[in-house]
Amino acid sequence: MWQAASSSEYTTFQLSFQSTRQQFNQFLTLLATTGKRQQRQWHQLLLEQVATNLLTMRPDRSEPRVLKCRPKPYPRMQEPRSILKSKQAR
Repeated sequence: MWQAASSSEYTTFQLSFQSTRQQFNQFLTLLATTGKRQQRQWHQLLLEQVATNLLTMRPDRSEPRVLKCRPKPYPRMQEPRSILKSKQAR
């Protein structure tokens, strides 16, 4: 991502990490199975592709940091379900 950002007008913070991972995984077999000259060409193409995958600007996207799980009024299941069902049936 750093190499792609340095050769384009975007910063590394503007590039999408997830799409970079996906692009890299697609190019990985090509980079591993070709000769040195073709590897340089594929590497350059990969950097160009990474530089085009930008993050979308999402203003006012701030989520509160709170715990989502709340305590339940029921006890935790400590035994296998089949044993608990047989106890409940009695």
